[in-house]
Amino acid sequence: MPSFALHDARDLAVLWQTTLGRLRFEVNEHAFAAYLEGTRPSAVDGSCLIVEAPRPFALDWLNFQFAAVVGRVVSELAGVELSVTFLAMRVHDAAPLFAPPAVAVAPTRPGMIGALNCAYTFESYVVADGNKVAHGAC
Repeated sequence: MPSFALHDARDLAVLWQTTLGRLRFEVNEHAFAAYLEGTRPSAVDGSCLIVEAPRPFALDWLNFQFAAVVGRVVSELAGVELSVTFLAMRVHDAAPLFAPPAVAVAPTRPGMIGALNCAYTFESYVVADGNKVAHGAC
């Protein structure tokens, strides 16, 4: 059984990613995508792991349905007994703990597929009953 030392935010992030990897196999894939994807660890407060969830409406479900399962997996991986509490993600901290380094990408112009017919212009568009809404939106 692996054991994690929780000394800093990086250790906590590694523990949480490992936990999510295990939970992906233990939880229904739709429930995982709806509730656990996008969560991130915030801190360890005593024997409680605080996890932030990006969707506040899911907090009740996470705390009452998933907290025990997640706590069991986290405790097994950490090697110490930890409970889990889910809180709303702070808006000003919406970026992940460890974002990949930004890579400068030169803007590229997408290639054109096919050829343009210059006869098809907005001015020559014929408005009919079936396309009035689309024409009005343009």
